[in-house]
Amino acid sequence: MAPPAAADLIPILAQAQKPEDVLPSESLTAFDEHIQLSKVRLLARLEGQSLFVAPQGSDGVCLLRVGATGALLRSDCSKLDAFAAGGLQIKGDHGVPAVWLVPLGWKSDTEAASGWTMVAENLFAKKP
Repeated sequence: MAPPAAADLIPILAQAQKPEDVLPSESLTAFDEHIQLSKVRLLARLEGQSLFVAPQGSDGVCLLRVGATGALLRSDCSKLDAFAAGGLQIKGDHGVPAVWLVPLGWKSDTEAASGWTMVAENLFAKKP
């Protein structure tokens, strides 16, 4: 059985790229993880920051937090098999919520009990 593609786990990646999905040039200089720029998608705007997702090669995915100035603040990447098993998180700090990107069909009752709130499809946030 072939491993799932990123768009199978994160449906927004199957949608056409819109102007707001393009990463700011300021963040590109700080991020060199071989992401597919034409497949970057904006997941949400939260606390003045933008959260983007992008496939990484053929077997990975990256979650990026970009500040209001366009600078890359935090990022994390994962292989798709690891992402399918547990999602991908970026820790919060200085009053900024942590975020957790989960795969399509994620079934868990622990999010609400642990303080996670869904802020977009496949995306949870948790206040520090």
